[in-house]
Amino acid sequence: MLIKSNISRQDGAEPTIPVALTRIDLGRRHAFIYIENCPLCGLEHMDGQYELSGPYSDPLQAYQDGGLRASHCFTHGVGHMAKRIRGEWCVVPKPAPPEWQEPQGESYRLILGPKPACFTPLGIKTRLARDGMVRLARRGVRVSMEILQPRRRRFVLGRGDY
Repeated sequence: MLIKSNISRQDGAEPTIPVALTRIDLGRRHAFIYIENCPLCGLEHMDGQYELSGPYSDPLQAYQDGGLRASHCFTHGVGHMAKRIRGEWCVVPKPAPPEWQEPQGESYRLILGPKPACFTPLGIKTRLARDGMVRLARRGVRVSMEILQPRRRRFVLGRGDY
């Protein structure tokens, strides 16, 4: 799906920015935005890391200002994977997954997709995550008791549960 942008170009044509359908996921320690299929490269991506309580705990912030984001495709794409090594995030070599395709652009727009907000396996067990889900429901976000089952399990679930 493509949408028109409010960004103007010199040639006068309206640029189109791919839409990334997302869902909010609440983990044991953090909430994050999960993109099941990136419109640029086909891989899964995560966006943001929001505390479960406190001043920066609103995952809906990711959708403000139209949800425009620079892609993570080049960091997580062919031959690269972000991994925590001794507490630090590093990019390490890894073969490309079969769903990967050469990225066709550098940005996408986050749109809250048709799937409701859900939990990680450890997130559903914590009171803070369950309270966060209640706050999302009060704001009109569709929620569920579903547990996220990503394709790259360790990579995705480490975002909210470490």
